[in-house]
Amino acid sequence: MGGAGMASLSCRLVAVLSAAVIVLPWLVIAFSWSLNPWFDPLRGAFSDLGSPRAHLPWVFNLGMIVSGLLVMLLGLTVYRVSVLRLEAAGAALLSEAGVFLALVGMFPEGTKPHSFVAAWFFLQLYTSYVVLGMALYRRGLEKRGRALALIGVLAPLLAVLVEYTMGWPSIAVLETYAVLAADAGAAVLAAAYRCTVV
Repeated sequence: MGGAGMASLSCRLVAVLSAAVIVLPWLVIAFSWSLNPWFDPLRGAFSDLGSPRAHLPWVFNLGMIVSGLLVMLLGLTVYRVSVLRLEAAGAALLSEAGVFLALVGMFPEGTKPHSFVAAWFFLQLYTSYVVLGMALYRRGLEKRGRALALIGVLAPLLAVLVEYTMGWPSIAVLETYAVLAADAGAAVLAAAYRCTVV
């Protein structure tokens, strides 16, 4: 397979991995919730599903580890098709975000590093969106680049604004918002790389 064929394959892989990183965490949360009907998303955090008091907490924790590995692989795939150094840097940040998501499963609720790795996953992910968005803009994909960068900038700012004005009802509600913003970025990323295939 020639260089163009490999690039096309890698771009298709970006789309597949983007879909996987959108769908898998929700499936893990839904299945873990079904195993723990006591869980109340208006009072707790999704990480409660992986805490020692949960029934079969390894389901949630292993799901986060696998989701993190998929994010890492997505970052590596974007790196493979990157053209600009800025793009390669954004891809590296995306892979690092995957490391922190995997660490969420390795350090479940109740362990000292849990809060740090969970927060750092989102910050790292949104930062990667900003960098990749700027790179896509420079590559001529202005609309998708602008959309991805705006998600990366606005998602954490709006989260902080809501927290300081009315407050989030629970950590799980905040996490739902944060994951939906992450999903939107992954969808934009998939669309951007699909349209770069020549």
